[in-house]
Amino acid sequence: MGLKINTLKTKAIIFERGRHTHYQFYVCNTPIETVTSLKYLGMTLYKNGNWARTLKCIASHASYSMFNLFKVFNHAEFSFEKKLQLFDSLVGSIFNFGSQVWGYRYAPDIENIHTRFLRRLLNVNKSTNLSALYGEVGRWPLNVTRQILTIKY
Repeated sequence: MGLKINTLKTKAIIFERGRHTHYQFYVCNTPIETVTSLKYLGMTLYKNGNWARTLKCIASHASYSMFNLFKVFNHAEFSFEKKLQLFDSLVGSIFNFGSQVWGYRYAPDIENIHTRFLRRLLNVNKSTNLSALYGEVGRWPLNVTRQILTIKY
């Protein structure tokens, strides 16, 4: 039995900045398509090595999950601690997905969703000081958690 490579969609990505080099790779005399972005384990990697678009995508997925979480909060009564636990489990897992690799970067879109959740939970204005907001709920910015995960990795 031979390997049927023709039925597989094989793609490769070349990480580079500014250049547009073109290489042709082969597996069993079958050319491999070179792409500018590649989705690997749920994360989109771009050839320039920039994480900005990936982080925006993660933030949009988390925002959608947070919206659904608040729909659940409207239909059922939870304690404040349980709401924070549900946020960490359902939305925080999206925030921190793959953060061992990209967690060294500051992600303002992700931090904005976190603070938007805390503000809505506490029912305070957008102009509330972030230090007071985090202090009131006993939490810290998510980038601290991601940096800890990166160091542990």
